Amino acid sequence: MANKIGFLLFDGPNGQDSATVKGLAGAALKRGLEVEIFIMHEAVLNSLDKDFEKLADEGAKIVACGHNADMLEAKRSDKFSYGSQYDNANMLNEVDKYIAFT
Repeated sequence: MANKIGFLLFDGPNGQDSATVKGLAGAALKRGLEVEIFIMHEAVLNSLDKDFEKLADEGAKIVACGHNADMLEAKRSDKFSYGSQYDNANMLNEVDKYIAFT
């Protein structure tokens, strides 16, 4: 069984992929897995979504693309880190399973 799972999310707050990632990440955390989520493109607009903030409180590491956040003038959550594709590449290298929602 995988110990660490990573998600890549492009979808904004109203998209089905955002809801799916929140559900899968929450279930993974409940099973004791480490969870990392990299959000980019319109997904950076999820930055103040209470469900994503709750995932961070429960132990998920969430990194948002700083460039996309600046471009879209997204409000920033203090529960997320802001980085670049370098962070996404590191996550991809570290996780046992990687699921991309693009």
